[in-house]
Amino acid sequence: MSLVVSILMVFLLNVGAVQPAQAWSPFDDPSLDSPDAIQLDLLDPDDEVPKDLLARAVAYLNANMSMFPNRDYISIVDFRPRSDHFRLFVVNLSAGSVARYHTAHGSGSVRTDPGYATLFGNEVGSNKSSLGFVRTGDVYFGSQKRSLRLEGLSSGNSHLMDRGIIVHGADQVHESASIQGLGAGCIMLDWRVRDEVINKIRDGSLMYFGYSKKADQP
Repeated sequence: MSLVVSILMVFLLNVGAVQPAQAWSPFDDPSLDSPDAIQLDLLDPDDEVPKDLLARAVAYLNANMSMFPNRDYISIVDFRPRSDHFRLFVVNLSAGSVARYHTAHGSGSVRTDPGYATLFGNEVGSNKSSLGFVRTGDVYFGSQKRSLRLEGLSSGNSHLMDRGIIVHGADQVHESASIQGLGAGCIMLDWRVRDEVINKIRDGSLMYFGYSKKADQP
C-alpha cells in the first residue's frame, strides 16, 4: 500500500468519526459571558417578580439576544395569582426597577372560579391564555384601538398570531384590587396604563407568560 493511500484512509476515518453529543443549556451559551449579558442579581431589588419566572426570562434573553432588538425591558406575566393581584411585571433592564399592573386571562382558562386561570392552550378559538416566551411586534390600530402585536416563540403559544392575541386596553380591566373581566387570551390592560406599557415593550422585547411556583415548592 502506497504512502498516499495510507494517508487518505486515515483522513477518511477521522472525518467519519462521530463525536458524542453535548447537552445544551442556556447557561452555557457564550453570549452569557458578553458585556451585554443581563445580570439577574441586579434586577427587581424589592422582590416583586416571581423569582422562577424572572430567572427563566433572563436566561432566555441572554441566550437569544439577537432576537430581541428592544433590550430595554422584559415583561413577565404570572397567571398563578387571582386576577385581583398584580400579574404583569415590566422590568427595566438598565435600572432594575419593576412596574406592576393588573391584567386579565382568557375565558377558556377558567375551570370554576373566574378569578383564576388554571387551563392553558394554544388552539385557535379556545379563548385560553397561553404559556411561553413571546416577542413583541409593532403597534397598530385595529378593532381594539391602539394595540401591540405578539409572536409566540414556544410550542405552547406558537399560534398567538393566528389567534389574534395582542396587548390592548379593555373596559373590563381596572388598575384596582378587583377581579378582572375575561377575554379571548389577550393581555388586556386598564385604558389608563395601556400606552405606558405598550410604549415600553413594543418593537421586539421579550415577554414571558408563566405560572409561578408556590412558595413551598422546590
